[in-house]
Amino acid sequence: MNVETDAIVLKSINTASTRKIIVLFTKKFGKISAGTSLYKDSKNKNSLLIKPFTYGNYNLYKKNDFYSINKGEIKSNFFSIGEDIDKYLIACKVLEITEKILVDEDAQPKVFNLLYDFLTIISQRKKRFEALLIVYIIKLLSELGYAPQLDNCVECGRDDNHTYFDIKAGGIVCADCNSVDSLIFKLEKSIIDILKFLINTPIQRLVKIDISDEIVKNIMEILEAYILYHLDIKLKLTEISI
Repeated sequence: MNVETDAIVLKSINTASTRKIIVLFTKKFGKISAGTSLYKDSKNKNSLLIKPFTYGNYNLYKKNDFYSINKGEIKSNFFSIGEDIDKYLIACKVLEITEKILVDEDAQPKVFNLLYDFLTIISQRKKRFEALLIVYIIKLLSELGYAPQLDNCVECGRDDNHTYFDIKAGGIVCADCNSVDSLIFKLEKSIIDILKFLINTPIQRLVKIDISDEIVKNIMEILEAYILYHLDIKLKLTEISI
């Protein structure tokens, strides 16, 4: 059966044969892996169809649970991201978390649009790319139903005096409910306000978002621990230099 869908390339994997395995985030079918041997010649312009950061329309052959790429047409590419090493590393981290967090063949059109918007925005941004990484991750968690509780204490429901983030409990806790634990982070109110703002604001309105290096680092530490504990995904966000 032949099917057609828009998709963004997340990963390209070499195999022992002449074929490649391409991890596509498709708009219709979610994340899939598709084999291809059509574009093994890197001098062929069609080889761009299987490079990460490509957004295109793909014609796929599906048999049982297996996909193969028949042909495709590039709609946009974001290869200019590679011209800046700092920008490139941040964008690669976004592709990595997207590939790891998505479930195979689970359509997520809102996440697809979020990724496309992120790639569009970062390709045009000149500096402070780490802020956009924070934006993408917190909005990705929100769209997939993994967002932390930020409105009330997860233990008692109190709506004030939130000074800690409890990784295990999945959100903020008040001073009275705080316990001694290596997965408890002390928070400034400004960080809670920033996280709420990022979740509730469309990414298109965050093009010029600027967050201080100190706050970015603190949020990265929290998100890295949160994602590892709840999703068993190790991102090494804190290894990114700021």
